[in-house]
Amino acid sequence: MTALRNPFAARLRQPLLAVAITLAGCASPDGIGPQSARRDAATLEAGAQLAGERADAPWPDARWWQAFGDTQLDRLIAQADADSPDLAIAAARVRLALAEAGSARAATLPAVDAKAALQDTRFTERSFIPPPYAGAFWWSNSAALDFRYALDLWGGDEAALQAARAGARASGAAEQAARLSLQSDIVQAYAQLALQYERRELLEQELRNRRQIAAISAQRVRAGIGTELELTQVQTGVPALQAQLDAVDQQIEILGHQLAALAGHGPGGADALQRPHLQVPAGSLLPSHLPAELVARRPDLAARRWQVEAAAQGVEAAHARFYPNIDLIAAAGLESLGFYHFLHPDALVANVGPAVSLPIFDGGRLRAALGARSAQYDEAVGHYEQTLVRALQQIADAVTAIRGLERQQAQIDAAVRSAEHAHALAMRGYQAGLSDYLEVLGTESALLLQRDHAATLRLQRVAAHAQLMAALGGGLPPAESPPQAPETAR
Repeated sequence: MTALRNPFAARLRQPLLAVAITLAGCASPDGIGPQSARRDAATLEAGAQLAGERADAPWPDARWWQAFGDTQLDRLIAQADADSPDLAIAAARVRLALAEAGSARAATLPAVDAKAALQDTRFTERSFIPPPYAGAFWWSNSAALDFRYALDLWGGDEAALQAARAGARASGAAEQAARLSLQSDIVQAYAQLALQYERRELLEQELRNRRQIAAISAQRVRAGIGTELELTQVQTGVPALQAQLDAVDQQIEILGHQLAALAGHGPGGADALQRPHLQVPAGSLLPSHLPAELVARRPDLAARRWQVEAAAQGVEAAHARFYPNIDLIAAAGLESLGFYHFLHPDALVANVGPAVSLPIFDGGRLRAALGARSAQYDEAVGHYEQTLVRALQQIADAVTAIRGLERQQAQIDAAVRSAEHAHALAMRGYQAGLSDYLEVLGTESALLLQRDHAATLRLQRVAAHAQLMAALGGGLPPAESPPQAPETAR
């Protein structure tokens, strides 16, 4: 249990325990307690994918997105950090948790209240008040200072304070998790915006090529070596490409609105956005000692651990309510009948002594409260386990995606080079009158498709890298570890 805060309470604890056992047999915590224990992250197997990865990379930097080399992205994340409503909500929750911790701390400190009353009162003639007060109006005056101090013999108030402090730390870690999630969302939306600009550039190039081919086809018709069918086929492709270009422009606008909203601005915030210029980071992906250190570096895991600690202290507080407690109370002040006697020395009143509370019969309220706190502890442990397993899965998924995309990129780059060569040969043959337009159209479509695949893979690698950085904790420094769970929470 929580350590006692003063030696006087420690001396009272043993005799009061004997009294509690004698008188409070009906209010017993026996048979109630948590059923779960927090698992060590090192016991989870990382798997062949993570075990085979070279693990010598540093942990993510606090500004991990700067590795993509785009200053516009840096500005967007800075704006989001300052203006995002989501972060404002998370910060308000932190302040609320700190205020609740302050309230819990106040319960462990002495309290002094001042009160006063001045009343012109008619006293009844049918009670114990004698004449001349009975049946007449007299001033009834009082003023006092009341003192109360809870000895907290069983550490219940101290456990409630530690639970509130752990809750505040959990809220702080949750704020960091919200910030990291927002940063990751911005990077991934920004990568999608970059992909749409890449596609726009490809479509514009193909539109220029198609118009050039249409001009060549018209010349071939006039020279008598081409047909109206070929010219019609070429001209039909121009509005189709223009429609695709319009669709890409629409996506660019929508993604701009999304990025502006993530940064905490209205749609007009997207008007100043320029084409992204993202670099794909290279090198090792994973740091060493991954499972063990991950627990301290991922903010959502840190929040879950502090929630487990808060729940454990809640069990301690509920357990302490089964035993008797003593409050030291005292009061001193003035009290009189008659206004002019109020400040006389004879009006002084004072009292001092202990107030003992002892649960005997409560209809099962204390047992129900302890059972509820124990279930909350088990739930918090379950959430922690769930978050830990999901964290390792996210890391493994991101590493698998990055390595798979790298292999695909190498293959697609070779396909792009081959498609470019085939298209160039078809164009030369068409210009020389050695092949028809269908060959050019086929090689053009294949080239456009391969270039689109290449751009998609490159931007998917950026998004996967952002997912990995978020899965590794996004540069959060190692968090303070909660203490071991108390005995009653094991």
